[in-house]
Formats: sequence, C-alpha cells, structure tokens
Amino acid sequence: MKSKFLLFLLLSTFISFSQEAAVLISGIVIDEAEQPIAYSNIIALNKTVGTFSDENGKFNFELNNLLDSDIIEFSCIGYVTKQVSVKELKIENTKITLIESVEQLDEVVLNAKKMKTYVKGKTRINSNDMMRFSSSFKASVWNEPGHEIGRRFKLGIKNTSYLEACSFYIKKNTFENVVLEVNVYNIKDDKPFQNINSSNIIVTLNNEFTGWKTVDLSDISVKEDIIITVEYIKAEPDCHEQPGNCGLFLPFMYPTIGTPPMYTKKGIQDEWRIRKGESITMTLTYQK
Repeated sequence: MKSKFLLFLLLSTFISFSQEAAVLISGIVIDEAEQPIAYSNIIALNKTVGTFSDENGKFNFELNNLLDSDIIEFSCIGYVTKQVSVKELKIENTKITLIESVEQLDEVVLNAKKMKTYVKGKTRINSNDMMRFSSSFKASVWNEPGHEIGRRFKLGIKNTSYLEACSFYIKKNTFENVVLEVNVYNIKDDKPFQNINSSNIIVTLNNEFTGWKTVDLSDISVKEDIIITVEYIKAEPDCHEQPGNCGLFLPFMYPTIGTPPMYTKKGIQDEWRIRKGESITMTLTYQK
C-alpha cells in the first residue's frame, strides 16, 4: 500500500512538473503606429525553437523548459530587434512594439555608360532530385518555420551589381496556400551572414501552384558575392499526417562541377549547411 502511495506521489509530481514546464507565449507584434507587423521572426535565445507572427502580426506557440528569466527575441527587416523576458510575455494579450530602424543608405551613383544585363544560375527543371519544405515523414523537421534553401551568386567586388529579379522553380506542391520569404544575404566565413533586403520579400502561392516564381529585387545593389534563399514560413493544410509524399518541392542538381554550393537550414535557430557539388534551380538577373 505504501509503495502505491509513493508511486502516486511520483506520478503527480511528474505531471505537475510537465504542466509547469510548458509555457504558452501569445500576443501581437505591432509598429509605432500600432499597425500589425506580418511574419516577424520570434525566437527563444539559447534554444533551438522559433516561429513567425502571422499575416495579422499575431503569434501563439507553446515552449517547453523555459524560465521566467529566459529571453524571447522579436525581429523584422526594417525594425530594431527587441528582446523580452518570458515573464513579461505571460501577460494576456501582450503587445510587442518594434521601432522602425533608420539606416543611412550608401549613395547610388549610376554610370552614364550603358550597363549590360546578366543572368546567372541554374534553369534545369527535369532533375529527379528535389528538396522539400514539408513532408509527411518528418513534420517536426520539414514543416518547421525557418527552413531555408538557396545558392551563392558570384558577382565580384570590382563593380557594383544592380539586382533586378530572382526566379526559383517549384516542381511539386500539394498545398492550397503557401507563404515563403526570399532573403538576400551578404557572406561571412563562406555562409549567409546578414540579410540585406530593405524589407520583407513575401511570396504567397495559392491553389497548388507549380512552375517558375519571380520576385523583384530592383531596390538592392551590391558590390560583393551574395547568397539568395527561399525560406518556408507556413502552409495550409498541414499534411504531415497524410500518407504519401506531400509538401513543397524544389528541384536541385547533383553532382555539379564548378558551381557555387547550395545552402540549407532546417529551422530558424539551426546552423547553415554548405552542400558542395549541389545546386538549386534558381536564377538571378542583374545589371553591371
């Protein structure tokens, strides 16, 4: 009888601890005019989890093993990053206000002589190799916000390159609605470093869209090599419990010789993986 009572106490303590360990974080991300900020990054520092606010700036997710002193970081292109403690976020209907960042842009001097238009990248779409953003096999990995895939473009440092557009190819898509983000990074230690977009480049796909998708990059000029990626934010309906090979698929080539490497990341907080000898189907159009 005594042993049963001790077991009951242990189970009660475990259940109580498990319930206390889960922390529900919810609220809305807004700007100084109290307008919602869509698809802002939300990460728990020193953890391996993160998410995005939705199209209305709202966020709602559950995290385990967080203390009141742990820090949640909110960031979005064009705004100053803000860090808030878990204790502050436990308040109902929390409003997180991000302040617009004011950066001094380099003066753009256009050359009087006529510039040439270049297109770099891979256009092959009939590859049997594909990268997926969501899968029926590993929901916790492939359906995780922040999964990115992209490639490096060698533009050089001698002359300024004026970007025009980036195109990527979707070979298979079982979703009715998909939200993606295109990121342009400068490079440090051979990996993506800082996002140099002037604002979020959001791509919304409807009705199981497949084919080439082109995004405008005409407000970006660089004097260095860059890495361009496509980032997964969310998709509907969630398909990881369905049988079969569902998800969003981008073709890539392997092996390739003399081609800049492909880069992948499984989630917001994950490390970049450099995949040499592989190349995603993606092109960049620019002038120089």
